[in-house]
Amino acid sequence: MSIYLDHNATSPIRREVIDAIGEAWAMFPGNPASLHASGRAAKSRLATAQARILSFLGANAGREGDRLIFTSGGTEANNLAILGLAMARTGGVPGRIIVSSIEHPSVLRAAEHLLDFGWRLDTLDVSRAGCVNLNSLRSWLGPD
Repeated sequence: MSIYLDHNATSPIRREVIDAIGEAWAMFPGNPASLHASGRAAKSRLATAQARILSFLGANAGREGDRLIFTSGGTEANNLAILGLAMARTGGVPGRIIVSSIEHPSVLRAAEHLLDFGWRLDTLDVSRAGCVNLNSLRSWLGPD
């Protein structure tokens, strides 16, 4: 019996999940962005899955409600979250972002990208145990 300890990069997938994904790929092979019947069926199934997940999370799945976006992985998700929220919250007006020195490279690169738009980037040091100094964080928090 092996023990898997690299959950930072990925985690083993349960057999039930593998089976469910395989079944979905077999039943709905079309690209959800395609206009043909197979694509429309895949788009409908994807919309159903999104609505079920939103419901499970207690979110509002209505037309003007919460949205669930599937990404290809962590880097894309981090970029979407950081850059999308930064621009949406400020309307493009530069603001400030605080990250820790041990963030994933995709978080650090996205935060650094905001510098190109005039944003201020502050990086918190962490202890040898990887903990942020909360007093430093408190002193940096402000309206921006």
